[in-house]
Amino acid sequence: MLQQNAWHLEHKKQVWHPSFRAHLTESEVVDRLLSYSLELQQGYEVYQNFLSAIRTKDSQWFPELLEQNYSHLPEKYATTIKTFNQYQKGILNALPPPTLMVT
Repeated sequence: MLQQNAWHLEHKKQVWHPSFRAHLTESEVVDRLLSYSLELQQGYEVYQNFLSAIRTKDSQWFPELLEQNYSHLPEKYATTIKTFNQYQKGILNALPPPTLMVT
């Protein structure tokens, strides 16, 4: 569930989760998991931001995300950020250019 896009998580239908001994929605399970670790919560937020930038085809937000300091996250995240940087040109080519506002 942590790897799913947050907007695809079930928010209404509760099912039994033996690990939690409770009926929970998918979003409630994710919330509980994230409550156990600040590091996991921060990593999840970064991950969801990248997914959202790509999903919304935001060619300005994606490079802004790459410029942020992620040194507080585990090394595994650095590998992903490095990969995004390596393929940034191709990713940005797949996203529409930002629209200019004329005033």
